[in-house]
Amino acid sequence: MTRSRALTVALGLLGGLLALAAVNRTWVTERVAGLPDAAATQVSGDSAAPSVPALALVALAAVVVLGTAGRAGRYIAAALLVVAGVGIPAAVLQARGDAAGPVSAWAWVTAAAGVPLLVAGVAAFALAGRWPRPTRRYERTGGPAEPPSRADRSADRSADRSAPESDAWASLSRGEDPT
Repeated sequence: MTRSRALTVALGLLGGLLALAAVNRTWVTERVAGLPDAAATQVSGDSAAPSVPALALVALAAVVVLGTAGRAGRYIAAALLVVAGVGIPAAVLQARGDAAGPVSAWAWVTAAAGVPLLVAGVAAFALAGRWPRPTRRYERTGGPAEPPSRADRSADRSADRSAPESDAWASLSRGEDPT
């Protein structure tokens, strides 16, 4: 993995994990008027801005795609990172406008999590064309195998019935498919 790709993935992970961690905290504490001892209601971030956890999970999935996909997949992942990087702070600001009480620092931490996501998305757009393609190490080479004929299948079935069980295990050990 190139250095720029690793940095982009790290920024995306930082933003996504930070947003997920901060959205579960208490964002707003509202006092109920008219009650003695000023009873308070606490509202968590996922209740105040329900789109934030979804956007954070989308961002984390996009980070995985950045690390593993080809060029087209990286551009799609970059677009998702930009959407999450803009959407998370927008959702926090909307929740701030809807809140009746003061907003805690956790809301602003969640909004700040959009910055590394946005930077990662823009960097991925700019650099995705320069990153090397994923390795083809585990892909099959050659064309598709021809299906066995009916005679071959019946011969294989009769041979399988007569072969001892240890031969099947030995063929597995050699890397052959005994079926």
